[in-house]
Amino acid sequence: MPLKVQALVDTKAEAETEAVAGVEPKFQTVPPPEEKETREPATWDPPVEDPPVEEEGVSLTFLLPDKSAKEVRFSQKPLGLDFMKSMPLTVKNVKSGSIAENLKVEKTWVITHVQGAELAGELTGAVTQITDAMAKLPIKK
Repeated sequence: MPLKVQALVDTKAEAETEAVAGVEPKFQTVPPPEEKETREPATWDPPVEDPPVEEEGVSLTFLLPDKSAKEVRFSQKPLGLDFMKSMPLTVKNVKSGSIAENLKVEKTWVITHVQGAELAGELTGAVTQITDAMAKLPIKK
């Protein structure tokens, strides 16, 4: 409940005179100051996203003969793939018993992306991109 504040409107001398004369001093009731609603400033912290979980291995995305794309993740090397020596980089052969065969990679598939990055447009750049990505893989025992 707000308190009422009273302010003296007469001078001290007038108050003393009125007191001697038996008159109550004059006071004016002053309303309390207007209360303003105070709020903490609004803050917004964007949600913190967990960093993407990087799966082990290296992903190659292939364009299949039906024009669909398929991502295959390799976790060991050698892959067991032979490619045509031209662009687009097309699987020429899948070696029997290889990692690629176990992952169901097939002849005529075309590599389009390595680790989500588009494959370089020329042969030496594309081969370098793949071999650099595969370098971190352990060798199959």
